[in-house]
Amino acid sequence: MKDTTSVSVIIPVYKAEQYIHHCLDSMLAQTFKDFEIILIDDGSPDKSGEICDSYAAADNRIKVIHKKNGGVSSARQCGIDHAVGEYTIHVDPDDWTEPDMLEALYSAAVAKNADIAVCDYFEDYHGKSRYRKLHVPDNPDSCIRMLLDETLHSACWNKLIRRRLYTDYNIRFPQDMSMWEDMATIPRLFAHAGTVTYVPKALYHYTRDINPNAITKDITFGNCLTREKAVGILQDAFRGDPRLSENLLYLKLKIRTALLQCCTNSSQLKEAMLHYPEANAVLYSHPTISSYSKTVTWLCSHDMASSAMLMLKIRNAFKTLKNN
Repeated sequence: MKDTTSVSVIIPVYKAEQYIHHCLDSMLAQTFKDFEIILIDDGSPDKSGEICDSYAAADNRIKVIHKKNGGVSSARQCGIDHAVGEYTIHVDPDDWTEPDMLEALYSAAVAKNADIAVCDYFEDYHGKSRYRKLHVPDNPDSCIRMLLDETLHSACWNKLIRRRLYTDYNIRFPQDMSMWEDMATIPRLFAHAGTVTYVPKALYHYTRDINPNAITKDITFGNCLTREKAVGILQDAFRGDPRLSENLLYLKLKIRTALLQCCTNSSQLKEAMLHYPEANAVLYSHPTISSYSKTVTWLCSHDMASSAMLMLKIRNAFKTLKNN
């Protein structure tokens, strides 16, 4: 393994034996060659660790770190701590990449001397691949606002990030979060970026339906509350910037909307409305809150939780019919 390289690819691995081959094969097929792959075996109880070791034995650009299970956030941070690349990118083991992903992102970053390069992506679901087109300004402050509004996806896997943004500013993935860790981390990295560049091409395949162990498949009222940890981290990070106060309200509103959509009874609806009441101020100006969600929120805020619950049940019934 070289002391330095252009790109460090960090892959957290847990119960991934059925699909890690596809992920790694797509990385090894990259047209760009100057990279390392850091596989973090996060205490996986299946054969994932053995598969990682076999790939490392066959290609000296791959190194494996076996660690006690600590969750995806701790695995991502472990990868950052061991990376030597000028840039880093995270890849999830149930996803895969286009062969020119690293070349396109790295070339764009070098051409603009950018700290962050972002690309479009595919969302693969039920055998279909949907192109997700992004709007990414070259101004980091504008990107931060969009990340907080959630009009720009905060995922780690379509963003090539200069490693020194992590190390020079001591930005670390929160160790007590099993999901939404990217939401808590990516905006803070953008806050220290000098230049952002955008590659208008889908280079990453975000696969939604092959991993039964993916925690994001199980979006419940309880784990939606973990997003509040991300809000706390971001509020601390941006407390001194009044320009972002409205955008933080937008983020709070999105979280409460997600809570409302996970409710299974009127009592939970009432509990959800206790979270971030200050977000009501931006309910009707938020760019991505649907009319449906606004109606549910309005009903709950006017003591009509039973009517809101009926709307949720009808909506969920239609979603079930559509998925079947």
